[in-house]
Amino acid sequence: MTADPKHNPERNPAVLIEVTRGPIVESWHHGVIAVCDPDGNLLAWAGNPGVVTYYRSASKPIQAIPLVESGGAEHFGLTDTEVAIICGSHDGTPEQVEVVQSIMAKIGLGPDALACGAHIPYGKDAARALQERGEAPNVFHNNCSGKHAGMLALAKFHGWPVGGYELPRHPVQIAMLDVVAQFAGISPDEVAVGVDGCGVGTFAVSVQQMATSFARLGQPDFWPEPRRSAVARVTKAMTANPVMVSGEHNFDTDAMIAAGSSLISKAGAEGVACVAQLASANRPAIGLALKLLDGDRTSRARNPSVTEGLRQAGMLDEDALNKLEQYWLEEVRNRPGDVVGVLRPAFTLSAGSPEG
Repeated sequence: MTADPKHNPERNPAVLIEVTRGPIVESWHHGVIAVCDPDGNLLAWAGNPGVVTYYRSASKPIQAIPLVESGGAEHFGLTDTEVAIICGSHDGTPEQVEVVQSIMAKIGLGPDALACGAHIPYGKDAARALQERGEAPNVFHNNCSGKHAGMLALAKFHGWPVGGYELPRHPVQIAMLDVVAQFAGISPDEVAVGVDGCGVGTFAVSVQQMATSFARLGQPDFWPEPRRSAVARVTKAMTANPVMVSGEHNFDTDAMIAAGSSLISKAGAEGVACVAQLASANRPAIGLALKLLDGDRTSRARNPSVTEGLRQAGMLDEDALNKLEQYWLEEVRNRPGDVVGVLRPAFTLSAGSPEG
């Protein structure tokens, strides 16, 4: 994909979060938010919605579509819990590890087939328990192992080579690129492809296109069959099994629980978040995408940014917002544990198109 000056992050940056300490604002997090409908219309925005960035793990629910749409998930007898973890970035808890192991058993492959590598579980309790047992983490503890198991299932179902499934020209990765492009509403050659932390491709589109893709994920009847049913199953799996998508005490999980099955939420590394308010009889789906331009490596600014974005976009009712209050203002504490400041939203979404 060729660089375009309109995608320059420095064009019209927005302050999404202010960080206070005592009586003054000490720091700022700049970012971009886009809110779109399934047709790609920009409903609301902050910053430059044309900024191009990687989905990172936020694309996982879309990347699960080829497996479900092809009939592969049904062929292997995958449960909704297993489909949910394919869409997720899990904490490496024993329960989550067992679900990934179940997928691998159903497709007849062992841990050596997984190319994601190993890391210490994201979940603090899971990491502590592993350490206390004197065990090293394995590939199943990798937060992306569910996605990788899903990719291997896709390869097995189609009879594609299992080895090298993570490589850019493997049919699995071509299928991933194609489906991401279709949901974003662009051609595959317009998608920039990098390598994610787990060794497979990660896809870059504009923040507006990310929001569009999640709106299309929330609107099954945007698509003809068999994709319509695949989209419905993926979103149902996620809302029914939010802990498999992320983990306990995590924004994605708590937002889906608070919204009562009307919302799907998936964060990505480097300050990315994508959310869809699912279509109902009274309204079409709405997609929201967010990128913090500094990467938000400590993850301190994403939760208040996305919570406030959902509030302003009308994607959460008052009851759900009250349940997510802990995420709306993040406290700044010193080492003795005193609250010395807050991270607070500092933006107002604009309506319509920036060119309008």
